[in-house]
Amino acid sequence: MKKTFNVTGICRPAKHYMADISRKLDDTLNMIDEGLYFIINRPRQYGKTTMLYTIATTLRKQKSYVVFNISFEGVGDLVFTDESRFAKMFLELLETQAQIFSPELCSVLAEEIQKTN
Repeated sequence: MKKTFNVTGICRPAKHYMADISRKLDDTLNMIDEGLYFIINRPRQYGKTTMLYTIATTLRKQKSYVVFNISFEGVGDLVFTDESRFAKMFLELLETQAQIFSPELCSVLAEEIQKTN
C-alpha cells in the first residue's frame, strides 16, 4: 500500500507518513505509571490526536488501566453552570464509554449517577 500524508485525525504508521513518536510515547507511559500529570499542547498537525489514540490503545492492550475517551463538545453551556449538573453529566459520559470498553463498570457508574447531587 502506498503511504500518504494524513492531515486530519489519527495517523497510522502502515498507511501514513509520520514521525517516530516511540520515545515520546514511552516517556508519557512512564509518567502515567508514576501517577504524574501531563499536558499535550501543540499547534495543529503535531500529532496530538495520534499520540492520545496510541496511549489509549497501548494501555488497553496492557489491560493495566481503564481508558475513557470523553469530550465536552456538544454538551452545551448549562452543565458548566452548576457542580451537580456537571458531575452527573461527567459520570454519564463515563458510563457511555464504559458500555464499550469496560461493561463491568456500568453498574457502578449508574449507581454513582443516582447518588450524585
